[in-house]
Amino acid sequence: MLRWTEKRPALWRVLNGPERHEKDEGIGQPIVEAPHRAVVVGYGPSGRTLARLLKENGVTPTVVELNLDNARQAREDGFRAIYGDATNQAILEEAGVAGSDTIVLTSAGMEHSEDTIREARELNDDIHVMARAMYMRHVPTLRSAGADSVFSGEAEVALAMTEAMMVRLGATAEQIDRERARVREEINS
Repeated sequence: MLRWTEKRPALWRVLNGPERHEKDEGIGQPIVEAPHRAVVVGYGPSGRTLARLLKENGVTPTVVELNLDNARQAREDGFRAIYGDATNQAILEEAGVAGSDTIVLTSAGMEHSEDTIREARELNDDIHVMARAMYMRHVPTLRSAGADSVFSGEAEVALAMTEAMMVRLGATAEQIDRERARVREEINS
């Protein structure tokens, strides 16, 4: 449906508002020239938190969101937001992937994440790619597609539980740091 509406410019403008066509019409939210830029794919709880943290730390985020309400919310929250499918190279171009330092795929259940990673790499071979995986079994696929860092909910829960148990057992900060490093190494190998 998204691809169908993209081929109908008048309908696309009605659905997306003027911000979506800033390049064509010269209005909306232009790409901000900044020393550090990142593209955040997804504006759910993880994407919102990440976009806020990036902005607070001097990185200019652009949000790519497939949910129209979330894209509008990102704009209301003061972020440049592109409504569209991140597997579409034109959407990634509009988001400024070619000039960004990082792209972060924040949705654990995003279909075709590996396509988005490949498209981003095609636009910018030097971009740092961070991706979220639903399960540990998805990590190798995302890495082979070109992700530099992959985070799995399963792995993060295991790490959090390990840390909580060590605190409960009275471990020192050094012991917890050592065990955290060991668990991360096991998770990433």
